[in-house]
Amino acid sequence: MNKFLITLNTILISLVIGFSGLGTIGLLVGKNMELGPLLMLLLFTGIILFPLFFWRGKLNKSKTLNSNTPSTIQKEVTLKDTSKPKVKEERLQKENQEKERLQKELEEKERLQKEEEEKERLQKEKEEKESLQKEKYSILLKELDTDGNGIIDLVEGDDYGKILKLNQDKIIEINRDYIKQFVQISNYLKTKRKSLQSIYEQLVICVNEGGTRKSLDYNLDNYLPDNKLGGVKEVKNRTGWDLKKSKEFVDNILNNGSFDGTSYIQPLDKEQITEYIEILKDDGHIFNLLLVQSITMVQSLINNDMITFYEIYERLDQLNMFDSKHEKDIKKLLGEINNSLDDIMKEIRKVGQDIVSSIGDLSFITEETGQLVQEGLDSVNSSIQTNNLLTGIQTYQMYKINQNTKGLRG
Repeated sequence: MNKFLITLNTILISLVIGFSGLGTIGLLVGKNMELGPLLMLLLFTGIILFPLFFWRGKLNKSKTLNSNTPSTIQKEVTLKDTSKPKVKEERLQKENQEKERLQKELEEKERLQKEEEEKERLQKEKEEKESLQKEKYSILLKELDTDGNGIIDLVEGDDYGKILKLNQDKIIEINRDYIKQFVQISNYLKTKRKSLQSIYEQLVICVNEGGTRKSLDYNLDNYLPDNKLGGVKEVKNRTGWDLKKSKEFVDNILNNGSFDGTSYIQPLDKEQITEYIEILKDDGHIFNLLLVQSITMVQSLINNDMITFYEIYERLDQLNMFDSKHEKDIKKLLGEINNSLDDIMKEIRKVGQDIVSSIGDLSFITEETGQLVQEGLDSVNSSIQTNNLLTGIQTYQMYKINQNTKGLRG
């Protein structure tokens, strides 16, 4: 339709121009040429051509639009239409990626928070458990310190030394050498009391710290130098260090032969703390027993009861109580108290068993023994209640007998 109109427009313009041209020529070549008709012809031609050319412009514009629409414009529209889903897809993809990133960050944050909460929960449980254990252990320790004054329940004072000094003239008359031997027993009792107090204090520290403090190189010679890996694992288990730090520690010992003094805490358990308390109670009983037998021995000597005297004297002599061996052994234990409480406890138990085994039937208190001890303590105005001392020894002996009997039945 558009082409037809353009053709028609072209024909009309051509006719008008042709007609106008012919008319103009006719007027120009005529004999009576007048300017008026010529101008009228040109004006008429212009009036006719103006709308025809205006119409032609419209038709050309319409043609251009029609020609662009199916090719160029349509193509652009098609490209726009096809690019829109792609842009949308990319936008959605970016949005999804951002959502995934934020979700991962949120999940990671929640995971870390849960880990921290779990860590805090476990730490709180651990602290509560340790606090409960500490309370239980403290109750057990009261068996060694019933009045809670921080001093282990042993006979206090040096009443045995006072009895010796009071009767030294009589003893010298009998045998001067006895003085030195009896003084050695006095020194032993003093050292033993001191050692028991020191070990008790160390045990209190262990309970408060949650375990026994040991030197980190303790017993590492069981692994080094042949089993380095075993040594590294042992250090790691003791300290909780990572493998690298544990290895560096072991390497320092192997390469330099030096140790930096690092210690670690080995946790206590109820069975262990109960065993330690039992050992100290046994040793406290042995101390009281030795004190009673030592006083009995001196009182027997000055009262000329030589049978009782020699019964006790010979047993103590078998234990080497009259030389400095036992005192030196105890002092050695005191020097090692910070290294291994477990080893010290084992040694105390061994020595105690040897003493009980040697004294044997003398560990049983007779009425005669009670009288001799009472006389000796009264002579120096001792604050010790003899009946309480002797009853305590007998009660503990019955307790141990019952324990052993139950053990045999079990």
